[in-house]
Amino acid sequence: CNGSTSLAAYPERAQLRHVPSFETASHDELTSQLARAAEAASNVLSEVANRVLASLEPLTAGPAATPAAGDSSALLDGFWYPGELGWSSHGQSGPPPSPCPAHVDPGLITIIVDDIEALEVQTPDGCWERIKPQCGFAVAIAGRELAALTQGRVPTCTHRVALTKRSRTSLAYEVRLGLHGLNAVAQWPATRDS
Repeated sequence: CNGSTSLAAYPERAQLRHVPSFETASHDELTSQLARAAEAASNVLSEVANRVLASLEPLTAGPAATPAAGDSSALLDGFWYPGELGWSSHGQSGPPPSPCPAHVDPGLITIIVDDIEALEVQTPDGCWERIKPQCGFAVAIAGRELAALTQGRVPTCTHRVALTKRSRTSLAYEVRLGLHGLNAVAQWPATRDS
């Protein structure tokens, strides 16, 4: 199979993780329908991430704004959250745990596609704003590596997932710099001359 795919179950969610390889493989090698679906989603979301990163290139603090081919890593996480109704229907007692607490992603960018609204982003004034998913659209979340590349011109995005009544599905595709890219960023000057 292209890349590697794993499944995990936690009290608050089920998670599929796919690390795409972006190498060509024959149909026979991709025997798992789940792996094929994850690979297809990775290909589409990779293109979205590349377009967003290319549009941000003028804001970077040094050369090679976007990772060179083969010099980045990516992972696709598929999440299923049971919601309040699913939590109680599975015989769980007490209130359900928070699906995903507030955090900042470590990579360059994360592209998120949701089926119902629950993703919340923290605004500069510290308030939380819920993102309403629209068919055919994705949300781009800036991570710590992108903030470093742009010397803060593109700040990190603190985000979380709110509890919903019904179940929710989400795909999150994260791009991270590879070792070469991290070494190149470490050698950039502290400021950029305009």
